[in-house]
Amino acid sequence: MEDYTIILLIKGGNLSGANSYQALVQNTFGFPGLLILSALQFLYPFIAMISYNITTGDTLTKVFQRIPGVGPDHIVANRHFVIVISTVLCTLPLSLYRNIEKLGKVSVMSIVLTVVILVIVIIRAATLGPEISPTEDAWLFAKWNAAQAVGVMSFAFICHHNSFLIYGSLEQPTLTNWTRVTHISVGSALIISAVFALAGYVTFTGYTQVFCSTNQGVLSATPLIFILPAACFLKLSSGRWYHRENLMPTFLIVLGVLVMITGLTMTGLNPQDCSHGMELFYCADANVSTTAPPV
Repeated sequence: MEDYTIILLIKGGNLSGANSYQALVQNTFGFPGLLILSALQFLYPFIAMISYNITTGDTLTKVFQRIPGVGPDHIVANRHFVIVISTVLCTLPLSLYRNIEKLGKVSVMSIVLTVVILVIVIIRAATLGPEISPTEDAWLFAKWNAAQAVGVMSFAFICHHNSFLIYGSLEQPTLTNWTRVTHISVGSALIISAVFALAGYVTFTGYTQVFCSTNQGVLSATPLIFILPAACFLKLSSGRWYHRENLMPTFLIVLGVLVMITGLTMTGLNPQDCSHGMELFYCADANVSTTAPPV
């Protein structure tokens, strides 16, 4: 569905003559629509940056503690210090690029590192997994609060805010080429995400912890992915909502609204406890360097 809405976004842009997400929404719904989109496009990356900082602070500190002589009280084991340094040296410089084409080399490096991490996760699933006892009912397909996962995955796959920039960077920006690029990109991301999820859950089963910040994806990402692209296309299309080409966009609007309502309701009824930096029983001893600095 996200693959479809990315293509639908460009179709809407071609119908309205827009070359950006903002221009498309403004041409379709006027200034109020632009305000809503602007708020959502601020909220999504803001939550994303918080999530990246949390991930960095919770993971790199544990990696640094494996260095001989680095203990829990060392400065590089301080999550706030690591977050500040990684933001200033990595996140901020990358965010200041105005031309998305300059991120090409960084993207290639990111893909290579993602594959490396994926291989490590698969290896650890085979080596660490047997040491962790599976939890009760670990292989239930879905529980009653599974709707939250839709918002989380939507948050992870969102790239609609950059779609027009990437479309314009193609040598031949045609709908056919854009469809091919979208299928390959989203398909490969789906495979990698599925392998990550499977290897991680096979290893930890019921001890797998939710990423609390991305629960807000039901609020920010769902409208950007499902509702707005479909609503713009429906309004720009000449046919009725029940015509064949408009049935899928209509379904996406209904689905997006249901996901938002259900996801927010489940988040309120089933809040998750976030204990960032807490060591679980299977790694608490292993994560601390055995070589202490001299006293």
